[in-house]
Amino acid sequence: MEKFLYAVMFFLVSHDVYGFPLFPLTGWAHINTRSHRSMVNLGIGRAVGQFLNDYNYLEDSVHWMLAVDVFFGNDSDGKEKYYASGEEIYSFLEKQEPLKEAYIHCNGEQILEAHTFLVSLRQQMKEIVKEPDYSTSLLRENVGKSLYTIQAFYSTTNWVEMDRNKTYREFGVPGKTLSEVAAGDVDTCSDCDNSGDNKNSCINNLLVTDVLTSGYHSEQDAVSPQRSSKDTKGKCGFGGSSDTNNGETTASGGINKDRDYQTYSPHYQLHLKAYFAAVEATFQFLIDPESLTTLVLRTENGLEMISALSNLTVSGGGDYPECSMSGLRKCIEECQNHSTVFVFTDATSKDYPEYDDVIAIALSKNITVDFMLTGGCCRRKRNTYRQKRQTLSSVYDLIATATGGNIYRIDASQITTVLQEATEERFPSATAIIDVLSMNTSHSNNFQFVADSYVKNIKIVIAGTSNTSDVDLSNTSGSLIANGEATVLSEIPDKVVITAVVS
Repeated sequence: MEKFLYAVMFFLVSHDVYGFPLFPLTGWAHINTRSHRSMVNLGIGRAVGQFLNDYNYLEDSVHWMLAVDVFFGNDSDGKEKYYASGEEIYSFLEKQEPLKEAYIHCNGEQILEAHTFLVSLRQQMKEIVKEPDYSTSLLRENVGKSLYTIQAFYSTTNWVEMDRNKTYREFGVPGKTLSEVAAGDVDTCSDCDNSGDNKNSCINNLLVTDVLTSGYHSEQDAVSPQRSSKDTKGKCGFGGSSDTNNGETTASGGINKDRDYQTYSPHYQLHLKAYFAAVEATFQFLIDPESLTTLVLRTENGLEMISALSNLTVSGGGDYPECSMSGLRKCIEECQNHSTVFVFTDATSKDYPEYDDVIAIALSKNITVDFMLTGGCCRRKRNTYRQKRQTLSSVYDLIATATGGNIYRIDASQITTVLQEATEERFPSATAIIDVLSMNTSHSNNFQFVADSYVKNIKIVIAGTSNTSDVDLSNTSGSLIANGEATVLSEIPDKVVITAVVS
């Protein structure tokens, strides 16, 4: 069990110049100032505590702050190794703080660059764990680097000033659309007192409320657009004593929220709000399936797909419930409209409260979901886990019913036979490529082909156009498209797919 918890930690993974302090600060002026170390400790503690409770590694559910102590009990060596893994993650975070690249700190309006950086780190982690004897230290290094940039975002940008009482869930996650960042010619701040003598002078210095921005730090590599010496506004500065040339090309003052201390942080009054948002984002990064990189194979070559499926490997397990709703939602997002999705599982759903989101997106795309449920999927497996009672009788039944799908409760040995029957019901005709035709400017605009009497359905793929207005499918009685006898399956860039019933 110890070894398994260490594996979880692999994934969870005294100069204070550019961001939140690395360590707690001393003195009355900093009594309410929070640090990166606190964020890491809280984020990992919450994530591990939730894991231990959700997967029933504790005799009884306990508060996350007690979960690690309860789990290890008298095993002091195991607990020491657990905390050492967290310390290693923090040591890599610490090394990011002195770096001059503004995107690492989300400064200089390099928010998109920071997002790209985080996406690349996630992809590297995916590649690392593919190796049979992967380096846990290298994995923890990427976690530490990621957490530094994620936490810095909430102090250096105007996210919390925009009254965002939530984490930026899209930030650093592949395939997500980000909020707009202020253009280079847009003034984002007005001058305020950088010295901190008037502690409230910078509270209202932000000029933008509907786009993201972040402060330019004069010691980092992002250079602010020059402003006229007569201007009283410009790009926001980072602010504070470390921003030595503040006000020369930026508006004086700044927007950082690194400390609850006005001389260093112009937006000190939002320090705790930024801190709690950063803690939540740390926790979400460690446990939220939405934060994980999804590898999707898109191909029209069936052999390529079969080969990819054959190369899949399964490891771990033993905890029974799975995040099936998250996986199903991602699958539906990738599918074309009017598709049928087959779900094979022998486990109950860990994230079952999200079933209504799955139904909503499936219905919006007219997608049918069939379930092949095997093993102990809807039954209690004794002696291997303590399953919490699912509050819904079966989210799989609900989804199948809502989307017009079926539930097949079968043994694993029956999958091939049942799947064949199900596909024959869903797709009653076999598919064969009859011919491939090409045309160029020297050809006429029409092609004719003869359908064999045994063919019941024809699927036609026209490459070179994205709109059915450029295509017409006709038989002797006229246009099948206009008469509603043909169905347009998809109109995607450079390709139209049409199907028709042969009469």
